[in-house]
Amino acid sequence: MRIKSHNNGFTLIEMSITMMILCVATLALAGMLIAGVRCWRSGLTQDSVNNDVTIAMQKISTDIRDGVTATVGTLNGVSALTVTFPATMTDHGTGETIYDLSGSGTTTRSYYVQNGDLVRSIGGVVSVIGKGVTYANFGASGGSVTMTLETSRQAGASSRSLRITGQVRLRNFHS
Repeated sequence: MRIKSHNNGFTLIEMSITMMILCVATLALAGMLIAGVRCWRSGLTQDSVNNDVTIAMQKISTDIRDGVTATVGTLNGVSALTVTFPATMTDHGTGETIYDLSGSGTTTRSYYVQNGDLVRSIGGVVSVIGKGVTYANFGASGGSVTMTLETSRQAGASSRSLRITGQVRLRNFHS
């Protein structure tokens, strides 16, 4: 007489080894996922810093290029740029607002960092032209203005910052 054997299942040892292999693979995948999220967050913060400083530089460059003269001084203990612009008038032919280059009047605008933003002051009215700018340094010589702007941002335990320098020639400067 033959005894029928039922050996078509897994042993406890085989199941334990399989579970350990799956646990190690799951932990490895979780570690890669966490590292990927950290990298993504770091890159996102760096992109944000790049955008903040680039937009601020573009705005101030566009804003001051129609100036006549520029001077550098300090305002509230920080570097400040003061730009003089020709007065504006309305062109009767087109209805457009244009600069009056006859020299019959001028307006001034000041630029400086206040509370972590690059601001412009026109007649005492202050408006933000660059968010997140933590540092600004200006230089003016003849009809040329050099600007250095820096932004920084905290991302978890690390900080990201970027400093860029730009130069603008004043269009209405006459030596």
